[in-house]
Amino acid sequence: MKKIILCGLLTCSFTNAEIVKNAKGENVELRKDGTWVLVPKTFNGFVNDEVPYLIELADGSESKVAITVYPKITLMDEGRKLTRDEINHEIFVISLIAQFGLKNRSSFQPKEVNVIQRGREVDIRLSFTSQNEYGAEVSNVRTGKYYIAENNELKRAALAPAKERFSGS
Repeated sequence: MKKIILCGLLTCSFTNAEIVKNAKGENVELRKDGTWVLVPKTFNGFVNDEVPYLIELADGSESKVAITVYPKITLMDEGRKLTRDEINHEIFVISLIAQFGLKNRSSFQPKEVNVIQRGREVDIRLSFTSQNEYGAEVSNVRTGKYYIAENNELKRAALAPAKERFSGS
């Protein structure tokens, strides 16, 4: 038994590398010789067209729930590939916004997320259920609209003034 534990500890000590994130959110590894090297992103580090993946979101009672993200990506030679880290962050923000808009926050149950990218435009749609004031379960969708700026940052799109949104024109 002691040999198994010792082998496990030795394996862990040789495989662990110090990896940190820089100000741009990129992973950087500290090598044995004291130099820092940028860790390239792999296929799994990006949101890829029609390749669903799982994330964990908190429901209304703060329990973690596994949610499937369904991406539909069309770059059209304009946009760039989005990383899972930046999309997962925006999904988390959208789920918080959705919860704060509910009368009964503890009934929030996330179901699935759709990420749709068309060139530089990105839509993130979070489907969830919650209870209304009468206790009936209701399906809802919360959408976040984003764009890729000239400096290649993912930014939230500004809403039109309320007068323009509801005027019917």
